[in-house]
Amino acid sequence: MDSDERKALYASAEQAIKSGDLQSAYKKLRAAENSAAKDYYLALKLSKLSAKLIRADTRGSLPLKSVKIALLSSSTTTFFEPLFTYFGLAKSLSITLKCGDFGNWRQDMLNPNSWLREFSPDFILITLNYRDLPLEPQTSAPDSLASKFASELASYWAAAKKSCPNATIIQSDLDSPSEDSGGLLSFKYGGRANTLARVSSAISETASKAGGVEVLPLSELRAEFGAKKWEDKGMWFYAKQHPNMEALPLVAQYAARIISAKITAPKKVCVLDLDNTLWGGIIGEDGLEGIELGAPSPRGEAFAAFQRYLKELKSRGILLCVCSKNNEADALLPFEKHDAMILKRNDIVCFSANWKPKSEAIAKMASELNLGLDSFVFIDDNPAEIEEVKSALPQVVSLLLPDDPANFIEFLSDKALFDVLEVSQDDLKRSETYKQNADRARAFAKADSLEDFLISLDMSCVCEKINSTNIARAAQLTAKTNQFNLTTRRESEAKIKSFAGDVNNYAKCFRLSDKFGDNGIVGIALASPVPGSKTLSIDSFIMSCRVIGRGLEDLMLDDICRFASDRGFERVRGIYIATPKNSQTAGFYQSRGFVPEASPGNEKYYSADPREIALKTHIKLIGK
Repeated sequence: MDSDERKALYASAEQAIKSGDLQSAYKKLRAAENSAAKDYYLALKLSKLSAKLIRADTRGSLPLKSVKIALLSSSTTTFFEPLFTYFGLAKSLSITLKCGDFGNWRQDMLNPNSWLREFSPDFILITLNYRDLPLEPQTSAPDSLASKFASELASYWAAAKKSCPNATIIQSDLDSPSEDSGGLLSFKYGGRANTLARVSSAISETASKAGGVEVLPLSELRAEFGAKKWEDKGMWFYAKQHPNMEALPLVAQYAARIISAKITAPKKVCVLDLDNTLWGGIIGEDGLEGIELGAPSPRGEAFAAFQRYLKELKSRGILLCVCSKNNEADALLPFEKHDAMILKRNDIVCFSANWKPKSEAIAKMASELNLGLDSFVFIDDNPAEIEEVKSALPQVVSLLLPDDPANFIEFLSDKALFDVLEVSQDDLKRSETYKQNADRARAFAKADSLEDFLISLDMSCVCEKINSTNIARAAQLTAKTNQFNLTTRRESEAKIKSFAGDVNNYAKCFRLSDKFGDNGIVGIALASPVPGSKTLSIDSFIMSCRVIGRGLEDLMLDDICRFASDRGFERVRGIYIATPKNSQTAGFYQSRGFVPEASPGNEKYYSADPREIALKTHIKLIGK
């Protein structure tokens, strides 16, 4: 972004804020994210504009999630701290950040009465550097040293979690110095660079075992930014600033990506054009032999590489769909007969090839898959098609591909639309699960009535207590589910584990199957006794949107009421907290016989005698 483009962005965003067009300002600022990640002063200016925008949003019209971050560092944070306002906004976050004193990171985590307890952050970000582990040019036992340092960090994490049990810790690994007296020896076994790489690997492994700890990979960001530019020695000696100020936006952006991936749902569906997107040329005109795909054509190899990238997305749970203006027989031909096709027809969940507007096809896919349009990404090489979908379906992220297919992967990867921090077994089966959903939608269209359809599904549900084998999926549901989530309380694995460990609490998950296949764990409910009363309060009631309307919600509520009745509770309290996305559940409790009662703040309470609640479904319950 050149100086004229920067000035135009500043002026247009400032004017939009002044005129009250906050949505326009929000879009303009977010669009500059990747430019800001490469320009410290641009990022700083955009942070100031972002702060203005957030202050102007007195009605909460912007889709921002509030997040509190505690920043602990062995470097000064003066130049780093302000950037989080902008990179948070770029990820739809409103960040409140508080910094510890310079170099005081150990004490802040170990002291049970430090400022961390009172601040109660959602995330504790710890940024260190190679100076925090002084090394000689050669280390005789690098793996032992790496393990010891990672274990020491783990003890600090454990101490911090006692003060802040709901916080996720983001721990940086260790970078390497730009220059090393060891020269080439630094990269051999026991050399300084080699040892620091082993330390970073040990930190990553230890974090994965600790639970509730994510890693900020400074070692990788250093390589991306440029090893020689990563340090500004003068700024270190004069201000204890590390890394180079110009690298700070990249670090802040990556930290914001981790936070966003932890608390917001990623995009779930990637809708693909075909001609000049999955292959070069037009299949209807060029024929099977005339399209560019695979070797020896350089462009053909680039298209094949893009397909391979997409197939890898599919392997971790991203749904691939096709939306092409083509005759269906022509569109299917490469999938069925071209030797260089990486993607096969069975990799595609929904396949639409006709001459209707693409927005209509995408809307139909959303209906068949029972997913919100805001979980869709549409990719096309034609600007007119992109604009048509943008206009008709603004909730969909519509991306116009660059001209050169060699740049497709970088283009899509830079958008970070499919970021996740973990992949569950249910994620690995998601493509097959949603294919089954499409089959269910077609079966429903043919059924005489809803009841006939539900009976024909031959459904069964395994209900089990939350335990070590299902807690990751339970936590994922609390973090990512928005539509059928009556309180939208985001709970960490650690908190759910603690909650489920109390024998007085109800903590169960629900796995639904039918004749089309296994939907996986699609429901979770948490309930606890209200102190000093005979009331059981439903703290979280969550169900995946892909099974809405099949009766699982009634089975779950009935099971809670049976639990309450068996334990001698006289009332069951349901809580509803309205959000922009859960309005469909507003009347859930009242429609099941619960009555309103006095409620605090923005919460709405409903209660019922559990002995009077008996909800019937067409689902066979297995296990308790």
